[in-house]
Amino acid sequence: MSRTRERSTSSVALKSAQPLLVPLLLLLHLLLTLSLAYKLNIWVDEAFSLGTTERGVGYGLRQALNFELQAPLYFLLLSLWRKINSSIFFARLFSVACVGLAIQVTAQLARRFFRDVHPAWFVAAVAFNPLVIIVAVDVRLYALVLLLTALLLLAFHDGYLSETPSRRAQVCYVVLALAALYTQYYMGFLLVANACALCALKRWRALVEYLVGMVAVGLCFAPMLPFIRYQMSAHTAPMQNRETWFEGFKFVTWRMKDYVLPPGWDFSLVVRSWILRLCYLGTLVLLGYRFALYLLHKKRHILTPEFIALWTITLVVTLFFLFTARLSGEMLLQIRHTIVLFLPVNLAVFALVRLAENRRVLYVWVCLVLLFSLTALFEHYRPLAKYGDWQRVAAYLMSEEQPGQAILVFHAGAALPLERYYAGRNALVPLPRENTFERFDFHDYVLRDEREITAALERAPGDDETI
Repeated sequence: MSRTRERSTSSVALKSAQPLLVPLLLLLHLLLTLSLAYKLNIWVDEAFSLGTTERGVGYGLRQALNFELQAPLYFLLLSLWRKINSSIFFARLFSVACVGLAIQVTAQLARRFFRDVHPAWFVAAVAFNPLVIIVAVDVRLYALVLLLTALLLLAFHDGYLSETPSRRAQVCYVVLALAALYTQYYMGFLLVANACALCALKRWRALVEYLVGMVAVGLCFAPMLPFIRYQMSAHTAPMQNRETWFEGFKFVTWRMKDYVLPPGWDFSLVVRSWILRLCYLGTLVLLGYRFALYLLHKKRHILTPEFIALWTITLVVTLFFLFTARLSGEMLLQIRHTIVLFLPVNLAVFALVRLAENRRVLYVWVCLVLLFSLTALFEHYRPLAKYGDWQRVAAYLMSEEQPGQAILVFHAGAALPLERYYAGRNALVPLPRENTFERFDFHDYVLRDEREITAALERAPGDDETI
């Protein structure tokens, strides 16, 4: 009797603690991101964002379109946000808040797509992924992209996938879709993928309603088309490096692997490759078995419409990025650029794990994901510095410099984050020339010959001694 009472008491305690799991995970995530946002130096792209958004909304709009070569919504919001406080930490708080909200939305997504699993398991797999932490402590648009992706998936489920579609969710979806396109153009891939999911499920009436909404979105987005043409013009040509279809496929699949099992060091890549091979084999066997049961009209609930929608969405967005890699090369597809694929991939993998209908498999998978994520986080942030480590560079320069020494900085873009920390006695001289913010051109950062160094020295105040 005593053992039975102990088990029932522990069971009641566990159930009472379950509502606190997601808030606890979110709190741990926020403690980590706030600490890093306060401690880490800025890097070049963050310096661009700070410069774009520190002179008001009008300037931010012009710079977003002409210099940042991006859709403008994030920069407009950040310009307004920084009117409250102009510090670097406060600018990062906008990204921290976006990712915190995105994690809360992922809990709702988990409740919608995996009704028999506590959402804390999926939240744990997402909240401590290195990519999520990186975008949360970055003064760039990708935290907002992650939030909009989560909101779009949630509104799409409630407005089009649910057995009782919500008209309010459909209206919200249209508004979110427009905001998404005005934040990052790649988010259009998700909008097309959602339509394909409705086709795969043969939800024709829902598809018609969806397309009507997308027509409205397209009309509202039409004023951006001339700017997109300019942004993709000749001054982005240095980034264009066409890949073969095979190289593009390898590149996109590698991105997906990093989303699910982020590596921390070289050995983890080897371990990951073997784990994924076992997962591929197990998935093929499991899918074959489940599909056979589906055809025999047994356990039809296993291949739910939600699961089919997730796999369709992930496949279509992946194919879009494959075409993009084929046409423009990988430089326009850095891991942060493709974050719109992050949640679909993780949801689709989670759906595959749920096909096993075994909670132990789920627990092992989440623990494995956390192990990879936490070790990758430790490796990535062990120096407590971002790319360039400009805060320490500035401290070193100020401790070693002498009056009258010009400090040459290559390239000119790197001078921008250094200027935020350097408070020494000498002039920072960008190479090959001073920064210009009227337009962005990669050619401006190419040092062609020694005469450009001589010209830079002539511009510098003081004597000929340089650092």
